[in-house]
Amino acid sequence: MSVIPKNQLERLKANNRDTTSSKLIAFPKLTFKENYLSCNIASRNMLLKQFSDNLITFRKKRKDENVKIFDCGNKTVLKSSLTAFNLILKENEPTKKEWIFENNKFENLILHAWFARDRQYFNNLTKKYNRSEIKFDKDFYLVGEKGSGKSSTLHALNNLVEYFAGADSKKNRTFEFAEQNKISLYFKLHSHLNAFTFNLNEKGTGQNPVNLILDDLKFTDKTKSYGDDFTELLIQLLYARYDLWQFYSRHTLITSLLPPAVLKSNFDADLFDRFQKQYNILTFKINERTK
Repeated sequence: MSVIPKNQLERLKANNRDTTSSKLIAFPKLTFKENYLSCNIASRNMLLKQFSDNLITFRKKRKDENVKIFDCGNKTVLKSSLTAFNLILKENEPTKKEWIFENNKFENLILHAWFARDRQYFNNLTKKYNRSEIKFDKDFYLVGEKGSGKSSTLHALNNLVEYFAGADSKKNRTFEFAEQNKISLYFKLHSHLNAFTFNLNEKGTGQNPVNLILDDLKFTDKTKSYGDDFTELLIQLLYARYDLWQFYSRHTLITSLLPPAVLKSNFDADLFDRFQKQYNILTFKINERTK
């Protein structure tokens, strides 16, 4: 396993050191970013672990039970978690993420607040950007052209929760990614969608439903590998995910190229009504220069 070079580690420690006993711990800024981007994967994981420990130390110094590790309401913690978010986002597609965050600033911030389960910061954002239709208790449908950053944003936020959420809350706050090919293959092998719905055990009793990200929803294409029309499976899945959202507090996030009007033409009235009740709509924009 690779280790952090000594000079980088010393710089990181110096950046995190308390200057006086009366001051709160200093958070990594440019030094952390420089170290992070210059390290390999193993070393980056070590840096992120230290970054996480720094946030934990901050909470202990404050002795405030209301300050969470992944907390948008506290400006210092928000800045730190957003720093990590941008680093993880940049990791996925380094050449694009500068403008993805700028072009979709509200969308990224509101999702950040939602993943953090910070209702107050979420509501402040909806007021600031005049988006009162976006509700904290609903899930999200992300729509936009290919390459606009929908999937990579969700990957980054999911990773952020993995790094910073407490162990006791990861189960309820992390998501499983599933593309249509994966769901279709599962159905072909098992003749049901149990793993993506109520996730019953082998005896068919205990339930352990997961939070799900349905990536790249579409109707027109058939699942080429298996020749199955995905529409019927999707309808079954969405009905089940609505029940899980309403009665079990399990969440579903969807990315798609399709605007809601296309969904309406493919859904019956009852399913589309449930869709509107369950999902906020976020539209991601793409940089014109990349087309």
